[in-house]
Amino acid sequence: MNADAQYPYTYCYFYADGFAEDPDAISDLLRLTPSEVARKGEANRKGLPVQSNKWEIESPAPRNTPDFEGHLDALLTLLEPRRTEILSLSERSKIGIYCVGYYNYDPGFEISGDLIARLATLRLSKIGFDLYGHLADDARRA
Repeated sequence: MNADAQYPYTYCYFYADGFAEDPDAISDLLRLTPSEVARKGEANRKGLPVQSNKWEIESPAPRNTPDFEGHLDALLTLLEPRRTEILSLSERSKIGIYCVGYYNYDPGFEISGDLIARLATLRLSKIGFDLYGHLADDARRA
C-alpha cells in the first residue's frame, strides 16, 4: 500500500492449492473465472518456481468495504451454489478463504453466527486473516 491509498482497503478470496490437474480444470469444475492462477513449475512474481498449482477467486465486493462480512457474504453467494463441486475439490486440494485488510487505525472484526454456519458447510481447510493497522501513520513517518 502506498501513502495515497484510501482506507480501509480490504479483500477476501477463496483458494484451492495443491491439486494435480491444470488450474483450468478447476475453472471448468466451478464454472467460475479465477482472479488468479499459478501453475507448478512456472515462475512466480519474484521469478521463483511455483511449488504447487493454485486457483483463486476474489470477492466481488468493493475493496473499500469496511468489514469482512460484506466480502465473505459476496464470496459465499458465488460459492454456495457450487457446494457439491467444492466438496469434491476439497478431497484433492487444500481449500480455504483468506481475508486481508489495510487500515489507518487498529482494526478488529466480528463474524456473525449465520456467516460462520454458511462457511462451515464448505469444509474449508482454513480461513485466514491478515490485518494491517495505522498505515497512514507509518507512511507519514517514512
